[in-house]
Amino acid sequence: VMPPPELEAQIVAVLSERAAEPDKSWYPRGHQWAMLNGFPTGQSVEDLLAENREVARFRAAQDEARKARLAAILAEHGIEVRPDGTFEGVV
Repeated sequence: VMPPPELEAQIVAVLSERAAEPDKSWYPRGHQWAMLNGFPTGQSVEDLLAENREVARFRAAQDEARKARLAAILAEHGIEVRPDGTFEGVV
């Protein structure tokens, strides 16, 4: 059962604040596929706002880990990546 249109609009607005498409999902309470796959169902707007903060922290940490991994790979090849993202070395 989908929420009333005004609540659906609020849910869509909150989800649209998320940068990555895979993070922009919401399922009505009891949605079988979501439940079988471990996704929450029937979240309130307040739940989604709290989740937005968690998603933002997770994605930021993920981005930092990717940057660090790339810097390590480049360092193995003699290229130094500075904190500002510029680099020095020969490819």
